[in-house]
Amino acid sequence: MLSFSEIRKALCDAFTAAFPDSRGDMVDIYIDHCIISDGTGALFEVPYTIDENGKVVTGDMAKVRRQVDYVRVNAAARLLAASDSDDTPDAEKGFKWQVQIIEAGLDKAGLFDYPLAVLHA
Repeated sequence: MLSFSEIRKALCDAFTAAFPDSRGDMVDIYIDHCIISDGTGALFEVPYTIDENGKVVTGDMAKVRRQVDYVRVNAAARLLAASDSDDTPDAEKGFKWQVQIIEAGLDKAGLFDYPLAVLHA
């Protein structure tokens, strides 16, 4: 099994041999494809496989564009308040917190519905 460094080197060697005059670079490497630039700003997705001898076989290049998505981060739990029950020793006050771990209704991804009755049970 090749390390990621060995995979990168094998891909660099294969692309340098295939495109000796290119001034491009590898932008990203994934398990079955990589993204290369041609040196002019154009990006291409190139599928590849590497055999047990380290020989790279590439598929057809497809022009792609970079896309970045910023997604709001939602907390998995919410701190509600410091525990102030009478049975909390003074040395522990401020160290124990009431935490809400789940809320009834549809989850943030919109995949699962958690009925209140089920959560109470």
